[in-house]
Amino acid sequence: MVSATAPKTSSGSPGEISPDVLYTLEEITRRANLGRHALRMARRRGLSVKYAHGRGYILGKDLIAYLSEVGK
Repeated sequence: MVSATAPKTSSGSPGEISPDVLYTLEEITRRANLGRHALRMARRRGLSVKYAHGRGYILGKDLIAYLSEVGK
């Protein structure tokens, strides 16, 4: 089951990425501590983004898989 929202973290600090949670693009940038450019490059390199009603979403498992593939 995919949750529509993820647990909240303290403001200003990166949070946990859970594989079974659906995140907004804004939430991913905050939790993964990615800038807009880094997220844009990740999307160009294959990070899967789902769109619904004009908003972008990323499954936690997709981000984890992407980082596992491109990470050193």
